[in-house]
This record gives sequence, structure tokens and C-alpha cells, in this order.
Amino acid sequence: MTDAGIAWTAADAGAADVRVPVRTARRASTLRRRMLFGLDFVDDTDVRNVAADIMAPGGVQRGRLPVVITPNVDYLVRLGGASPTVQRVVDRAQWCLPDGQPIVWASRLLGRPLATRLAGSTLVEALWAEPSFKAQRIAVIASGDSIADRITTSHPRAEVVVAPMLPAGEPEAITEFVEQHLDTLIGARPKLVFVAIGFPKEQLAIDALLERWPDDVDLPVFLAVGASFEMLFGLRTRAPGWMQRAGLEWLFRFAQEPRRLFVRYFVRDVAFVGLVAREWRRRAAPRSGPRLVATGSGATETLSGA
Repeated sequence: MTDAGIAWTAADAGAADVRVPVRTARRASTLRRRMLFGLDFVDDTDVRNVAADIMAPGGVQRGRLPVVITPNVDYLVRLGGASPTVQRVVDRAQWCLPDGQPIVWASRLLGRPLATRLAGSTLVEALWAEPSFKAQRIAVIASGDSIADRITTSHPRAEVVVAPMLPAGEPEAITEFVEQHLDTLIGARPKLVFVAIGFPKEQLAIDALLERWPDDVDLPVFLAVGASFEMLFGLRTRAPGWMQRAGLEWLFRFAQEPRRLFVRYFVRDVAFVGLVAREWRRRAAPRSGPRLVATGSGATETLSGA
């Protein structure tokens, strides 16, 4: 894409058919990064800094995808069983936000402390609150008509398509949906595309969009934001600030939907303890020498031992 400064390259020798966007006119990101659980988390004190980095031109580094992801505990637990397509989008996302207080706590235990939780819902709120954001062309894949109506009322330049109940286990259905609405999304010429249909459907949809986005249209940033719009427009109540800071937002949500969330919180997500233990063992294992780890700003950190 000459106009946008985008070139395409093969992702790696093992996946030559996978296209990865490379910005030929890049800038150095100002955001610090910390590698945890195999993901390159953004480490910052204010989600507004992340919003500014996303909106600034040329922010996607070589080999990365113009994608925002917001992993929480359940996301990390489920990621281990996700398809290679989902793994690829997650692994190469330019912006990976720690959307879960237990992830922040675990980072401190592991000696790689993240400054604070950076929630996807807070990111969406920060973008929506910025006056200049309303002048940007955006597109949204919404989870329902009520969300779509509120988005179009709130943002005058938003193009919204509504996804049906897409089964997460049928990627072909998600690809078919993307192909049905591709012309509409491309025609909007958006700077940002919000995909709000939940993990892992968002990642599958983003992969399909990246594969099909034409070279003569500027490539947008794709944001996988889950239920963020439901919170933005008050359709789902967020926990009070003190509960969020104390890491008790899960308890607030469980009190609202105990039947739906019991298995998630008390059965499935217990596996996060094992993920932390595995990360601890990996970092405690002796190493032959120091390693240089990219921070995302062009600088590196030297790590030795753990």
C-alpha cells in the first residue's frame, strides 16, 4: 500500500502464505513492554497514553500486526487451546493490554512488574472521550442491534455491521460473515475497526479482514474489545472503581450473572495458577547468559538468570 506506507512480507518460513503488514515509514513507540506468558504486554500507567500511541501514524513495528488485544485471565487460559490462526493474531498484535488485575499481580510475583491494569473498556472510553476522535472514520462489528444503534447515534462517522450468533468453533462461519460485509467495512475507509464479538471470534474475524483488505485502501488498526461497548453505553454495569483497583471486578460480575460465570471463574480459570507456576519455573531455570529483550521503543532490556 503505497499511500499508507504499507508493504507485505511473509510471516515466517513455516507460514509463507500468511501476510504480515510492515510499515515502511515507522516511528519508535513510546510505550514500554514486558514479556509475560509469551505475550508482549504494554507497561504504562495511563490508558490514554495507549490511545495516543494507537492514533499516531506509523506505530506498527516490523513483523507486527495493526491489532489491539486485551487479555484477561480467562483469555490467557483459553489461549492455550486456541487455533493457530488465533494464536498468530495474538502473538503478533502490536498492542497487548493487561486487562486483568491478577495478571498485574502475577507480573509482580514473577519479577516483571506491570505498572497497572489497562482495561479494554477503559481504552474505548478514553477514545470516545477525545473530541478529535469523533472526526475519525471508524467501523464496528457489533454484537447486537442495541449496541449498533447507540454507536451510530454517538459517533457520526461510524459504519456499523451487526454480527449474528457466530459459533466460535466454526471459523468458516466467521469468515463467511466477514466476506458478506467486507465491501461495507472497506468502503468506510476507517482509521480504526472495533471488533466486539468476544474471544476468539474477534481474532478470527480480524485475521479474515487482514487477509482480504485491499492494497489500495489504507490499513486500519483493528481493536478486539469484547463487551467494552456494553459498558460504555451502560448496558452492562462496571464494578465500582475501588473493586476494580482491588481486583474484585470478577466478583461484581459474578454477582450479576452467577449462573453463566460460575464455570468460568471457579472451574476453568483456576488453570491460571498453573500458568503462573509454569512461567515461574521457566524464569527460574538457569540460562547460559544474558538476553536482550525488545521493549517496543527500539531500546532493549538485558535479562540474566530469571
